[in-house]
Amino acid sequence: MELLYFFIGFFILVIIQIMPTIKDRILIQMLVAVPLINAVADVTTNFIPDGYLTGGAFRAFLLLLLLIVLSGNIKYRRTTIFIFIFLLYLVFLIPLSSNSSHSFNEFLKVFISLLMFPLGFYLLSDKILIKRLNCFLMLGAGVIIIQIIISQIFKLGVSEYLEDSLYLGGGLVQVTYTLALFVIMSPIIIPLIKNKKEKYLYLIIIMLSTIVTLLIMRRISIIAIIVGYVVYLFLSYHKFSVLKYGLLTVLILAVTYPFYGNLFETRLQARKKEFSPIVESGRLIETFLVINEINEHSISQALFGADLFSSHTYFKNNRNYFLILGRGRQLHVDYNIILHGAGIIGMFLYILIYLNLFMEGIKKKKRNTYLHREMKAVFWSIYTVTLIMSLSGSISSIGFRSVAFLYMGTILGTLNNRENESSRSL
Repeated sequence: MELLYFFIGFFILVIIQIMPTIKDRILIQMLVAVPLINAVADVTTNFIPDGYLTGGAFRAFLLLLLLIVLSGNIKYRRTTIFIFIFLLYLVFLIPLSSNSSHSFNEFLKVFISLLMFPLGFYLLSDKILIKRLNCFLMLGAGVIIIQIIISQIFKLGVSEYLEDSLYLGGGLVQVTYTLALFVIMSPIIIPLIKNKKEKYLYLIIIMLSTIVTLLIMRRISIIAIIVGYVVYLFLSYHKFSVLKYGLLTVLILAVTYPFYGNLFETRLQARKKEFSPIVESGRLIETFLVINEINEHSISQALFGADLFSSHTYFKNNRNYFLILGRGRQLHVDYNIILHGAGIIGMFLYILIYLNLFMEGIKKKKRNTYLHREMKAVFWSIYTVTLIMSLSGSISSIGFRSVAFLYMGTILGTLNNRENESSRSL
């Protein structure tokens, strides 16, 4: 299979180099299509048995190839430097893992997601490209919703939390991460749409995304939508309009409740019964477990960690760990995953990425144009949501994190270009 990947990649690289005049155009179109590529991969991967070329594997290969070919457009400064330092540090830890192949596979997911930020910053900071990116995000959300509807008709995939209630087809509950991100992005999606019919289509998919997220019962996704809305409401210049649309959304959900209310209530009851108190507090307990591991072992393990992204290998003989998470399960919280696998140094480097993103967002000046003012509010909304999603173990979720970092890069790149244009005009 690796040999097949090599020949496919080599063939694509040769074709790209033969056609230099259209190379950039093709690659940029592939980049803006990342949300759709992710959505298709997320809803098809679990239909394909292990050992075969899954949609997720092909997605990872395609995005990795895209990163390599477009890497010449990346400038190594600001947040990008911290991202590369963090990734380079992880590379040195992979051979030290007792399950290095798994560590490498998980590392590739983190590598792809984080490097979407500089690609968005340097290549997509243009109004037309942002509109296309929004379009593909809408198509991606549409694919997820359509796939879930088809899955109900033919009873495809698993039905989480309650048997024979809501089938997820080829995806899992993590598809709600993309739906939540689409809802959060709506404040800078809707203003760019001029056609009324197209705007109504977006609004319908936004509403369906909200309902599907509620029905799937992925609590972190529901919390992400609520927190994202609150952050945007707090930072938006048009608080009355944001509050009005929020209340309108609640009203629509209430009016349409008879259509999905019974399903929602039965799944909610099943969700409450599924977990015992020890599992409910598992994320807090695992945090103390990781801290205890650091305290009890050598200084080198505390600094550099153990079994990068492969905690299930490290804890395979730890009975308490299995009682908390279950046999063969990874740590659930991203911060615990990094602290345990990459140590205090890895955690520090990861925090530096978010700290620098915070500083980049703070430095961007307020602009008079509606779109740019709202872009900054949406940036903080995405920024906050990625931190919250990390409490549910999203670090290896290419579908959500690659799009989130792509958008954060695109927004900061657009605001940066606007500032440069203003300074040149003075």
